[in-house]
Amino acid sequence: SGVNVAHISDTIRTAISYSQAAIRLDNDSWHSHKWYAICCGSLSQSESTQEKARLGVEFKTHLEVAIDLAPNEATLYHLMGNWYFELSHLSWVMKKAATTLYGDIFAGSVEQAEEMFLKAENLNPGFWIRNQVFLAKCCLKRGDKSGAERWTRQALGGKVSTPDDQLARTEAENLSRENFWEIPSSEGLL
Repeated sequence: SGVNVAHISDTIRTAISYSQAAIRLDNDSWHSHKWYAICCGSLSQSESTQEKARLGVEFKTHLEVAIDLAPNEATLYHLMGNWYFELSHLSWVMKKAATTLYGDIFAGSVEQAEEMFLKAENLNPGFWIRNQVFLAKCCLKRGDKSGAERWTRQALGGKVSTPDDQLARTEAENLSRENFWEIPSSEGLL
């Protein structure tokens, strides 16, 4: 059975309307702004270029509000790091189109991504294996192989508690095989 993309999009749109309602009820709720941003980011995966750009603006705007409201929440910086990391990989055509529509909000670099991932890690060391994997990826993109190896080792040493942790662990194993050393697979440990 295949994935019903229309059903998923409808579910995300419903979540967007709930998070918008939560923001209207309490505009000072960082949780509401965070979840609205996450929903916008999720919905953008299946949308047209123009709609992706509009949802991207919503994502970044509400994530910035959430960070202002909860400056010590590590997950918010991880999400912002994802934003910059994804922007650093956009094609020139996509960046040009988004910049034409919305200005410099779509400027982003691996260095900005790494800064956000580091901020998250400094606020809550080891809180999420995925954050350490992204730090390793940033180091690799910048040509810092020793930094990438250090972050990969930390990710491999992290406690696997959730399916997302297992996916991140597998990603760290793949990074290590491709860039550093061979390690045994951890499939089936969760």
